[in-house]
Amino acid sequence: MFPAWMNTLLLWMAFGFLLIMGALCIMLLIKMWTNQIDLSTLLDEANGDASMSRFQLLVFSLVVAVGVFLFILKNMTLPDIPQSILTLLGISASTYAAGKGISFSRPEGVTKPSNKGSATPPAAAGEQQPEQHVG
Repeated sequence: MFPAWMNTLLLWMAFGFLLIMGALCIMLLIKMWTNQIDLSTLLDEANGDASMSRFQLLVFSLVVAVGVFLFILKNMTLPDIPQSILTLLGISASTYAAGKGISFSRPEGVTKPSNKGSATPPAAAGEQQPEQHVG
């Protein structure tokens, strides 16, 4: 199909690409290991609550990615991904996007509660808080 020199060139380009991608992955893992990249809020909404839609999208994407990776390692070819898997990935991403839109459409979805766990309720609108003197 291709001349021998072109097959060799493509092979070297593929190895170069894999080398660069591997180096980037190692750099990313090192930054995560040394806490230069903070993953503590990976599954949090803007208000600090846990997000089920983010969790679903993350887990489902990882399952599909690992499955494709293992298939490629075993067969050394790209798999035919069934239409149903792609549909489920799209539904999962749409659920995440809809949840994000709903969360940002309400003020309580964006702002973090300031008195989480405190016994005294916040003052009603227009009502002034009594001044406290430290003395």
